[in-house]
Amino acid sequence: MSQANEASVLVTGADSDIGSYELLTFNTSAGFSSDPTHTHRGPGYAAVFIARNRFAVLDKNRQILVKNFQNEVTKKISPPNPATDGMFFAGTSGRVLLSSEDRMTMFDTQSRKVIAEMQVPRVKYVVWSKDASFAALLSKHGIIITDRNLEQQSTISETVRVKSG
Repeated sequence: MSQANEASVLVTGADSDIGSYELLTFNTSAGFSSDPTHTHRGPGYAAVFIARNRFAVLDKNRQILVKNFQNEVTKKISPPNPATDGMFFAGTSGRVLLSSEDRMTMFDTQSRKVIAEMQVPRVKYVVWSKDASFAALLSKHGIIITDRNLEQQSTISETVRVKSG
């Protein structure tokens, strides 16, 4: 379990066919050191924090693996859409945003229920406001602004590629 004097960083990358994640834990009692105190790695399409001491990984079988900070699987969940190929932080503890070809689903990992769903083009990035009351879903040529319940507030379409938000 993460101690009060520790901070963790979750890094994802595309160094293989399905990508990978790395969980780095640093001791903060004397300020950040240059080397992490613990490092855990694994394969996965995506990885996001879902609680203070847990993170979720979308594995090669498109299953959601809930893991503790020792990198041990504590729960295995089938996503509601078998074509799920992306996962993002959902602004609230225990929830994830799952993306597939044409939809975004807000999913609660504790109750294993779909909270909300919306039709969107393939989402590449999700950017949350500071207070997590709004999110921008960024796709290749558009930005969709939603509230924390995944209700669409605004849509912006561009002719050029959207690169950040």
